[in-house]
Amino acid sequence: MDIRVGVGRRRRWSDEAKGRIVAESFAACAVVSEVARRHDLSPQDLFAWRKAARAGLLRLPGREGGDMIAVPAGVKVLVATKPVDFRKGGDGLVALVREALGHDPFSGTIFIFRSKRADRLKILAWDGSGLILLWKRLEHGAFKWPPVSDGVMRLTGSQLAALVDGMDWSRLHARDVVRPTATS
Repeated sequence: MDIRVGVGRRRRWSDEAKGRIVAESFAACAVVSEVARRHDLSPQDLFAWRKAARAGLLRLPGREGGDMIAVPAGVKVLVATKPVDFRKGGDGLVALVREALGHDPFSGTIFIFRSKRADRLKILAWDGSGLILLWKRLEHGAFKWPPVSDGVMRLTGSQLAALVDGMDWSRLHARDVVRPTATS
């Protein structure tokens, strides 16, 4: 027999505690109802917390700042608007940058490639000491891409971060700032 004494069963969970429990529920082989039972929590509440974490409203431990793509000022970001064969690795994408796009893959420019289904992307960059290849697949939905056409388009660093996070990057526009003519 389980006897509860006090002002009811309602508890207030801190965001840190919610994050730890949600992270535990995302672990491989974890069963949500068992994790909820272990923490004396309803599975419905845990599912709601998991949904909030996927939407970015709840931070999970060890993820602080880990999902940010930071592009230094002045670095060009080019998007190949035509989908590519995603079986290509780094060398295949370097050849594609040289031949199809007509750019130098070792110039420090960041190149972004999309899949036919628009749910995956590959980012290719040269950091001065080696080639970086980043691959991402969205579990739900698709990336917001420009209309399919031949050629390349440019993105700002903020637009790249929004694209990688699965948001609509086309709604972000850089402000035109007039360059100062004199110092004060």
